[in-house]
Amino acid sequence: MQISIAPDGKPVKETLILLVCLITCPSKHPSYPRHGNLHSREFTAGSPIKTLFASSLTHWCRKGSLRTTGAIRISFGIHIPSLHCLLFSPYYLFTLIMAPEASSNKGYTFINPEIFISDKAKEIVNDLLQKAEKRNPDAFDMYIYNDYYPYAIHNLIESVLITIKSKVAKKDWKETFYTIEALTFFFEFESVWTTCDDGELTQATNKLYGALLLETLKGLQSSGTLSSKSFANLESVLRTAYTFGENMKDIGCKSDYMSPCKAVANALFKETAVADQALYEARLREYAEGIKDVEEKKSFLEDVDEYVNAAKEEKTIWYTKGKIGKSEIKTTGLTRAWSDYKGRAPGVPFRGPPEWDLTKWSEKDKSPFSFDNMDDELM
Repeated sequence: MQISIAPDGKPVKETLILLVCLITCPSKHPSYPRHGNLHSREFTAGSPIKTLFASSLTHWCRKGSLRTTGAIRISFGIHIPSLHCLLFSPYYLFTLIMAPEASSNKGYTFINPEIFISDKAKEIVNDLLQKAEKRNPDAFDMYIYNDYYPYAIHNLIESVLITIKSKVAKKDWKETFYTIEALTFFFEFESVWTTCDDGELTQATNKLYGALLLETLKGLQSSGTLSSKSFANLESVLRTAYTFGENMKDIGCKSDYMSPCKAVANALFKETAVADQALYEARLREYAEGIKDVEEKKSFLEDVDEYVNAAKEEKTIWYTKGKIGKSEIKTTGLTRAWSDYKGRAPGVPFRGPPEWDLTKWSEKDKSPFSFDNMDDELM
């Protein structure tokens, strides 16, 4: 057996261990001869050999032992003369060895390389964005008052927070997660609500969001379903929530949910970081392959390459930075957060009809606020 690691040709102990597992595997499976040859055609999806090799590979990826950046060339000269594998980066290790089903995106999709979202949450986000657009005076060439749009989005967020709270009360943790996931990603696209002139409302909104997020994570912990097996994009949701908390801290909003998000992610993913990163890239490229428009596909792949390169340059993963707290969530502060928030957001606009959705305003209602009918000094 000959092992070489391109470009420097140095042998890797962990790779040798993997190959030993591969070679010794046939004796444990009646479908393979004890000392027979293993041909490449037998190295197929679902075969005992592939299953063992994949599980061994995953184990070493999780231990962080496979970190080669060049191509790994493995050839066999004694027991397995006809099998020749060409393996590349961790991404190719997954796509060539672990088969497409390991990186299946069923039930999930990408909005961009950083947002891996469930189909259910995406549907909610799209609905929220459409409703937000209908509340934006600029889209209708109107000016109503300075903070009309921020308060209109606050009203929209309030409806989602109430929905999440009702799901929490029912302990419907799976559906609750999809809704809090949607709100988390919605914040990535719409942040104007944080600019309203009522700073206490913004603080209370952030506090309630965090409490509901923690209540959801706590519920999933108690039901034993807080894992990437239940939610394939769990790390992405936790990372986005953590980053959102950082941004809110920058504008003076206390974000107590940041530490638990990091602790939960650290407990769940620190041992599988290398494998998870490879799987995430595999999912990205699998999604890209499904894009039919040539230019859109090219643009997305460029974004993927940029994202992957940036991730490789990061010396530490977000959930391993700084002090790590306990991952078990015991208190969430939901009761106090709801008390502080309830009734703060305006129910109707301060000017115009009592309706935030501008598509429901008549032309007569819109006329006084139209750019065409306003004095230049008021614009």
